Amino acid sequence: MRMFIRILGLTLLFLIPSNFIIESAPDGFYKWDTSDVQEQLNDYPHSIHWPDYLPIQTSNTLVEPVSKANDDIQLTTFSDENHVLSIQISTEQQESLRGESPILIDQRIPGGYVDNGFSKTLTWKQGDLYYELTYRSMGESSRDETVSKDKLIQTALAFMDHTK
Repeated sequence: MRMFIRILGLTLLFLIPSNFIIESAPDGFYKWDTSDVQEQLNDYPHSIHWPDYLPIQTSNTLVEPVSKANDDIQLTTFSDENHVLSIQISTEQQESLRGESPILIDQRIPGGYVDNGFSKTLTWKQGDLYYELTYRSMGESSRDETVSKDKLIQTALAFMDHTK
């Protein structure tokens, strides 16, 4: 029996491609398949860093141009539980949000954060692009704590870790 298990294990090892990596999302996060988004943004002139996971489980993602003149885009992801995560990417810095507090992401990257009671927004600059990550819960509780400031920061770091 042991010999059979060893042979089976070796057989499976040779059947799995060497570049096949099984990755999982961190606790409290969900895998995000960006293939559809990347396909829709195939002609986008800027290199975007896409994370492999998000703090909400998405059932649908819309990609919309915000400004064709500046190549600004907005991705809006929706969950079955009526959570919304918007990702706005811009070539120009947007006005500061009312009540925005300066923060450091990972002790080195300047950003801004605001929690105005019905949404939470994190902003930062990466390369030549400005990012705005906004979480809103459209469910019964407008103060839903499923996506905390720390989860938004971890999501921002995931944008920085993966390249297109």
